[in-house]
Amino acid sequence: SAYLYSQDGRKVRTLSDETPGISNGTLRWDGTADDGSKAPAGPYVLLVSCKMDRTGDVIQDKVIIVLAK
Repeated sequence: SAYLYSQDGRKVRTLSDETPGISNGTLRWDGTADDGSKAPAGPYVLLVSCKMDRTGDVIQDKVIIVLAK
């Protein structure tokens, strides 16, 4: 799963919500929020979580991205 959060911790966009069976791919964000509004320019936190089938472990990573207009 992959989610975008604003600086104040508010979830802005769900990019992927527990999609099973994906081993690689590309995430693309067009700058809109889940409600369809345009997100303001600035930094965002991308949180990506991945569950490993064999072990059941969850791997998470956070990346800071910047939306520029």
